[in-house]
Amino acid sequence: GGLAPGLPPPPPRPPAGTKRSLDGQPRGMRPFLRDPTDSRPVDVAAVQALVDARESARGAHNYAADAIRDRLRAEHGVALDDRARSWVVAGEDASRAAARRDWTNAACWFCVASEHFEKHLVVAVAREAYVAVAKGPLAPGNVVVLPVAHAASAAACEA
Repeated sequence: GGLAPGLPPPPPRPPAGTKRSLDGQPRGMRPFLRDPTDSRPVDVAAVQALVDARESARGAHNYAADAIRDRLRAEHGVALDDRARSWVVAGEDASRAAARRDWTNAACWFCVASEHFEKHLVVAVAREAYVAVAKGPLAPGNVVVLPVAHAASAAACEA
């Protein structure tokens, strides 16, 4: 059993346990690039550097990825498509489109006024934040500290 004549060898297999993106590709194996149909003027090197930094932060499960995404929108008018692993200059429309895609208070799992809010998990409430038992895949007994006011990401919260 060798390869059929004329066929290229298969790509190398990623290490066992490699996380995969939504399209089944190993995360980080396929580059995150500018959409080829996008021709609006932008500093491509600066945007690509931020996109690459965001990918590194996402791979490390670092919340700085959210701040980098917000910076791409605000400074460069760039919208990201994680599924297609591409970015496009959407100008002023990027912020509006992102706002439409972002969760609203009513749909946010953590907003106290949301229909999805599970108050039985709340341990303590203060003026600007509350503590709740972690519902997701954290270690048993862990808690999360969340802002009372809705925030689209951890990066959007005040220190």
